[in-house]
Formats: sequence, C-alpha cells, structure tokens
Amino acid sequence: MRNLNPATGSTRWLYQADNGNWVLQITVPGCVRQYEVEDLGNGRYNLLYLRGDEVRVYHLARKMGPFCKAEWSCDCPDAQHNRPGQCKHCRGLHNALVSLPF
Repeated sequence: MRNLNPATGSTRWLYQADNGNWVLQITVPGCVRQYEVEDLGNGRYNLLYLRGDEVRVYHLARKMGPFCKAEWSCDCPDAQHNRPGQCKHCRGLHNALVSLPF
C-alpha cells in the first residue's frame, strides 16, 4: 500500500434528482465528477457515478471515533490501496455533509 496525502479539492451540492437523492459535484485537480448520493442510513452511503451507460457505485461508511471524529471507509481502488478513509469520495462527502445547515 502506498501512503499518499489525503485527497484535496472542493464539493458542492448541485440539485435534487427525481428519485429524491442529491447530486454532489466533487472537484479535484484535473477532474470534475458528479455523483448521486444515496443515503442508506446508519452512516452508510452509496455514491453513484453515472457516465453514459456506465454506472459505478462506491460504498461509503462513516462511524464516529473518539472525540466525535468521523472515520470514513470507501471501496474505491484509491481508498483500498493508497488513501484509506482519505479518498476524494470520503473527503468530498464528509465536507459536503458538514456544510449542510442543521
């Protein structure tokens, strides 16, 4: 496993899809992608990347660690091999969720 720095970039909520899920844009250097966010409850999410007929689903989970610090996991190749819990999906979704008003 390579130990890379956490992914960096920005996120923004775009719109609510017809099925009730929200569409999130994640921008990292050299890449802008839109994902449909499916909230499965209990800190579990699916990020669906739709590109033409291709659909990629990334499964994310959030659990609360010590001092209420969120610990994330994702099944994308980057999270599995390079940046556990620090891939663009984990960091992007986390940042988007904490930006929501309560």
